[in-house]
Amino acid sequence: MIIDLDDVLGRIQGDKELLVELIEIFLDDCPQKVSEIKKCFEISDFGQLSELSHSIKGAAANIGAKKISYTFLQAEEAANSQNIDGFGQLIERMDQEFDELTQYFPELKIKLA
Repeated sequence: MIIDLDDVLGRIQGDKELLVELIEIFLDDCPQKVSEIKKCFEISDFGQLSELSHSIKGAAANIGAKKISYTFLQAEEAANSQNIDGFGQLIERMDQEFDELTQYFPELKIKLA
């Protein structure tokens, strides 16, 4: 499940237009932040890595993208513990899960219309 519609629509009182707007904002904002995460990973900037991961985690949770939110929770925890072994795999998952959401979004917009 890419978006937990029941959960997110329950939290936003069934406002489908708002959900579409929130997802559009997420899709616009996320690539830049993931790019910054990759740079922070390369230079081991744990503080910024944690902040960016935390930000995306929360934004993903707000749109009901629980799988994406969990991936960024793992990234945040890795940054906080300064243990980035396997972080490259997390980055691959970030990219894959974002692509899945991007591909699913047009179908979701039709479903919500």
